[in-house]
Amino acid sequence: MRWPDNTENASRPCCPKRGRTVKLIHKFQSVLRLEGIPLILQLYLQILNRIPAFAEVRIHLHSAYNDNKIRLFYSFLESAECRKLTVSGEIAAHPLGEDGSGGTALEVIRDMLQMDGEAFIVRLYQEILNRYPATHELARHLPALQSGVRGKWELLMMFIRSQEAGTLLMQPYSGDTQAKDLMQTLDTLMHIWSAGRR
Repeated sequence: MRWPDNTENASRPCCPKRGRTVKLIHKFQSVLRLEGIPLILQLYLQILNRIPAFAEVRIHLHSAYNDNKIRLFYSFLESAECRKLTVSGEIAAHPLGEDGSGGTALEVIRDMLQMDGEAFIVRLYQEILNRYPATHELARHLPALQSGVRGKWELLMMFIRSQEAGTLLMQPYSGDTQAKDLMQTLDTLMHIWSAGRR
């Protein structure tokens, strides 16, 4: 599969065509709008696919505000638990059931890591940078992947930590449906978590 050669088309945002599936970058943008306990709960749900214990929330609470949020976000993505979940067998069902947005971020990442070659590189651009790659970008990353110079996990983290992705992460996602779904999920999550503390 080849995408258009010109940069104009390569930088054109790509829109999901599968119902209400939400891109990975938009899931991250929605989560990073939050602060405090709601942020921590969503990081556990989206990246580790589970509801945290009270002690785990307390550990991260001081980092869940302002400038520290992005570091906390990266620490979840780069954690041994996340890495293990992306390569292990089955993951548990979504703790709150299907939310209509295409699953948790972890489920999207696992799906991406099942892809190979050009399809994987194109999906990285679509999910993380919300655009198609230019031909020269594809030509730069594909040989590194195919030769084993860079693995899929390394490329994924490189894309997420890129300046372009960092700029996108700081922008609020304006998808009304995703924001509404996030708040409904958050209400349910807060209720379950609070009930578990009693």
